[in-house]
Amino acid sequence: MKGWMRMMLAAVLVLFLAVPAGAASAATQVESFLTVAADGSCQVTTTVTLRLEQASGDLQFPIPMGAANVTLNGSRAKTTAGGDRLYVDLSKAYGSVTGNISFSLNYTLYGVTEENGEGVLELRLPLMSGFSFPVDAMNFSITLPGEIPGRPAFTSGYYQSSIEKYLTFTQEGTTIKGSTTQSLKDHET
Repeated sequence: MKGWMRMMLAAVLVLFLAVPAGAASAATQVESFLTVAADGSCQVTTTVTLRLEQASGDLQFPIPMGAANVTLNGSRAKTTAGGDRLYVDLSKAYGSVTGNISFSLNYTLYGVTEENGEGVLELRLPLMSGFSFPVDAMNFSITLPGEIPGRPAFTSGYYQSSIEKYLTFTQEGTTIKGSTTQSLKDHET
């Protein structure tokens, strides 16, 4: 009876130790550089450092639907549509890897500006599109084709409008630079 209890206790301890290790995968750093052209198109470069605690055969990175000319580390990327996003397939390059990996995505977005009904042009740029891992730290830089007429507003799929209290940002001429002040939850948009 004591042997059985010891085995059960050992199994429970292994379970408790295994769960946090699987949950520890995260994007340790995400850097996004966005350059908006006068025609309303936007060139996006995102570099991600990802800590993988276990191999994943279906590793993907979500980007906005409508992204064009998508490259992964300088080569054409395989994408699939799902819901309101495109998913860049990382599994071929990184699916069997554990530890730290880094990759760079480049793509173009079109039609990122629209009139808001009051004759004011609004710019909507998605910095994240619902990545499956928490993001420990994020930096971003957005360069616009002209002066910034007002204070930018940020919204979040998880935090809603309160995301701004978790961001610091500055406006310097035609550029907005910012970073997160805490980890973002997974599936953040």
